[in-house]
This record gives sequence, structure tokens and C-alpha cells, in this order.
Amino acid sequence: MNISILLGAGFSVAAGFPTAKQLSENIVNASSLDFCIYAGNLCERPESIPYRKVLMKPFENLLALIHFYSYLHCNHFDYEHFYDFYWKIRGISDLFAGEELDMRIKEINGLYQKLVCFYLDKADKMAKQYTEYYEHFNSFVRDSAQRDMVYIHTLNHDTLLEQMLDGQYSDGFSTTGSLFHCNEHDIQMFSESNYQGNILLYKLHGSLDRYLYTYQNDFSKHEYIKIPLQSGIDIEDIRNLNDIDKPCLQCLIPDFLTGATTKIRRYKEPFYASMFECFAKNLQNSDTIYIIGYGGHDKEINKYLLTHARSKPIYIIDPFPNNELQRLSDKLGTNSRIIPKTIKECDVALLHTS
Repeated sequence: MNISILLGAGFSVAAGFPTAKQLSENIVNASSLDFCIYAGNLCERPESIPYRKVLMKPFENLLALIHFYSYLHCNHFDYEHFYDFYWKIRGISDLFAGEELDMRIKEINGLYQKLVCFYLDKADKMAKQYTEYYEHFNSFVRDSAQRDMVYIHTLNHDTLLEQMLDGQYSDGFSTTGSLFHCNEHDIQMFSESNYQGNILLYKLHGSLDRYLYTYQNDFSKHEYIKIPLQSGIDIEDIRNLNDIDKPCLQCLIPDFLTGATTKIRRYKEPFYASMFECFAKNLQNSDTIYIIGYGGHDKEINKYLLTHARSKPIYIIDPFPNNELQRLSDKLGTNSRIIPKTIKECDVALLHTS
């Protein structure tokens, strides 16, 4: 028997990760006085480091644009829709404003993604102390994998799941056959052939620990590499054995998808297209499907569910199901059932046997 699991942002809330609303509030309330730019990264500014206005000017420009967007939307800020907003500005800049605005938008994009990463990474560092909340889920996955194939698809960028499963999964990344190294460390590289075992993990929207490597001698070629959080590995020291001796990691920012519409365009990129092909195939080949912490707002994800999972036994675990989730459940057929519980309260194994 095969099992497919889809995880949304609500899955990580119990471990202290911000909801989309909370993340939006953190971003719109951010102050440049609380941050500093160190070695190209956006960091929390220690009191011992003075505020340097010149270095922080680009970040202040980003915050000004965030507040302008919030003002335009009656003091309402959505971190994903804001991402779409400034990329639309870039589209206009191609026609009217030329390269200068284009470069500024690219700079804002880098800083904005670093700001999003800051809040997610902060929660990620604390996540391990909350894994007990997921005891039922963890046991269910591990026990099921003794006899079944378990396909886990997550829309989250955090590494909570990886911390819980503690190496008992395969996500397509491996040091075997990898072209990358960093001093004495081998760096994991992605290959579809690396998927092995009975617990397969697909991060459909990218991850905080994944980076896109662009070949210096051929900008059309890319590889995805994985650098575990808090590993101490200096990203700038990573080398590719088949490339010139200089790293070319795009912006030194983790590769993850955001933006309500912008991320959907990236679904067509080869790496993510492969992820979604597996998502479709796994849904088709699964006997039972579990949806946890997903609010039903992503139209493309809903299409995959309705196309490849309709009428199968589906358990939707959500303590506060909204109207969209209820409509999705209704469309998925009579075998779809909403369980109004948190992941901490719900023993998934009991659903599996009911």
C-alpha cells in the first residue's frame, strides 16, 4: 500500500514557525535599526555593532517599498503578494526605466529573500525542541515505511521534517557522485537517481538549505546543492570539480519559491517540473492520502489534487478548516474527510486503520 502526504504551513506552526499572517506582520514591522549586513548576509544587529546608515541604505529602500505597498493596500501587507508586486515593477522597468531600476529591483529581491529567510531560519533553529508535538505523525511515517511506500510532499521551506525524520528519508540529495566539495566536506547534490528507500521527501516550493549553482563556463547549466543549516559550511568556499575554481551560487540565497503568482511560473523550470511530475505520479499510485496544515489556497496544488487524487480515501487534518478547504474536500469526493484536530492531537495511525 502506498501513502501520499501533503504538508502545508499549518504543519509547522506547532513548532513555532510563523503563519503566513505572522510572517507578513514580522516583515512589515521590521526596522533597519535591528539588522546589519555582515559578509553579505542580513543578520540581527548586536548592540556592540553601531548602526551604519551607508551600508543599510539598500535595506532602508526595501522597507520603504514595503510600507508603500502596505499603504496602497489599506495597511494590509501580504508577504507573497508583495513579491509579485515588485517583480511587476521590474517588468515595467524593462520598458520605461532601463537598467538602473532593474538592478535596484534585483538588489531588493536579494534583500527581501534574506529577510524572509531570517525569520524562517530563526524559527528553524528552535524547531528541534518541539518535535515531541509530532510524535504521533513521526511514528506513523516510520511504522508505515516498514511495509509501505510513504511519499511526503511539503510546501514548507523549513527543515522541521528533516529534523524529525533524522536521516530516515531520501530527498534526492546525496554526496555520492556529487561534483561539489568545501574544504574537507563533501556537499550533497541533487539527482533523481538518488531517491532511495521507502520514505521519499519532495519539497515542492524549495527549502532553506538548498542552493542553485550556475556553471561559470556555461550559464545555461545548473545544479542544485544542499547545505544543512547550522553546518558551519561557508557557502563561498564551495567548489565544483568540473567548473573553474570560483563559486557561482546565485546571490548566496537559498532557492525557494514565493509569490502568489510568481512561484507558479517557476513550476515549469526543469527542477521543479520534475518535483511536480513526481507529485502527480505519487498521488496516482497512492492508496490513501493525508493533507495536513494546508489551507487550500494554492490553485495549482488544488489542480493536482483534483486531477490525480479525486475519490481516493483522503484525510484532511486541520483544527480550523476554512471555507476554501471545505470546498476542496467536497470536490475531492465522498471519501474525503476533514479531521478538525491539530497534528499534536491527531493519531494518524488510527485514521490509517479506520
